Amino acid sequence: MDFLTTKFLILLFVTAVVNYLAPKAYRAAGLLASSLVFYYLGARAFFPLLLALCLATYLLGLLVERLKKPYMYAIGAFTILALLGYFKYAAFFISTVDRLLNLAEGETILSLGDVIAPLGISFMTFQSISYLGDICHGKIKAERNPVPVALQVCFFPNVISGPIQKARTFLPQVKEKAAFDYTGVRHGLLLFAFGGLQKYYLSDKLAPMIQSMQEEIAAGEPLGGLQFIFFAFCYALYIYANFNSYSDMAVGIAQILGIHFGENFRRPYLSQTIREFWQRWHISLNSWFVEYVYIPLGGSRKGKVRYYLNILIVFLLSGLWHGAGMHFVVWGLLNGIYQIAGDLTAAGRSKLCRRLKINPEKPLIIWWKRLCVFCLISLTWVFFAIPDLGTAVHMVGEMFRPAINYASARWILVQIGSWMELIRMAVRVALFAGIQLLREKRSASELLAKQPAVLRYAIYAVMTAFLIFGYTGTFTGLGNGGFIYANF
Repeated sequence: MDFLTTKFLILLFVTAVVNYLAPKAYRAAGLLASSLVFYYLGARAFFPLLLALCLATYLLGLLVERLKKPYMYAIGAFTILALLGYFKYAAFFISTVDRLLNLAEGETILSLGDVIAPLGISFMTFQSISYLGDICHGKIKAERNPVPVALQVCFFPNVISGPIQKARTFLPQVKEKAAFDYTGVRHGLLLFAFGGLQKYYLSDKLAPMIQSMQEEIAAGEPLGGLQFIFFAFCYALYIYANFNSYSDMAVGIAQILGIHFGENFRRPYLSQTIREFWQRWHISLNSWFVEYVYIPLGGSRKGKVRYYLNILIVFLLSGLWHGAGMHFVVWGLLNGIYQIAGDLTAAGRSKLCRRLKINPEKPLIIWWKRLCVFCLISLTWVFFAIPDLGTAVHMVGEMFRPAINYASARWILVQIGSWMELIRMAVRVALFAGIQLLREKRSASELLAKQPAVLRYAIYAVMTAFLIFGYTGTFTGLGNGGFIYANF
């Protein structure tokens, strides 16, 4: 079930009423009931698997606490990861082995048939492991009541695409009596609305253009470097607007229900280094990898070589988490190499700035660094978006020697549609960027709260109208599109 549907809004309203009226002992049960309804309506074929994962997480948690042995946590985590591995990576592993063995076309060592990954499987398994890890490290006690455990696995705002919640911060909240907070609910509604506006007026407008370009690239159309650069920049904007819109709505929904989710995106394209980018992008996933993979591997405590190796391992796993494909592996490793290169050259770059008497805090220098980071990250998105690794490598090569000519410019305009649509898209991007810059400095909710009541409610009315027009396609020309991270 999509957030931007009438069914979901009805479910959210009913959930919010029950959430605030229910006694403390029944709050978690009410939230779980809504979560199960949400998942059943969205992916009923996998509903039994969801129940099995919830039960397995509950029982494994009891075993981890009772035995108090690290190996039990390892067994529990492996059991849950095996589920993820089967649905997402078994076919990839077998096809890779087939290629290594040089089997003839059509031959295979094992036939799995069609394996379809359940909705939200990557996020649910990581939240299950978080629960077991927090028990193992003594940060929480294993729950005797299975309801909060199931809620940790499949809480409906974040079950499909995150943000991934750590059990030690999430479970205490759902076990408390919900206290209605007008300011918090208002902020949650604004976040939800802003996410919806991002989705309708930016992501959903870019989606058909991205799909069309991907199809042309896959078909081997004779395109050049300028077209590939345009695709990379558009995809960078699209994936951010799409995923950030979902995260804003998920965080907003949780806040409407009196539950705090941490910020999942913190204006990542304003980053001045690649390392900073990954501290701002998909924060919950990166935090998960740091706590449950990077630190156990030794982090930066065992010398530079081990530090760099750990970075590569984390980004390799991050790439594989997104999907079974060599293009995801390359995408992950390239981001890891960026970080290592940044660390290796940091001292030299600082020394060069001092010699040239360049102040790195000047606005012009700051924006130059942001532009460099955006270009480097956009290059990695080529590998993320193009499944064929050879095609992606060709595209990157062509991007370093773009031919600026009439044919390239005409192709770009054809992708956009018309000069008027180009102007409209530029206005949307400018508004989106302006709001993000504003959010970097202060909370939009706090800023609105300081405005006169007439202006404030006029803004609320306009946002509501635009959401309705977006839903009907009146202004966007589209209906309600999907969320890209629902595929992961």
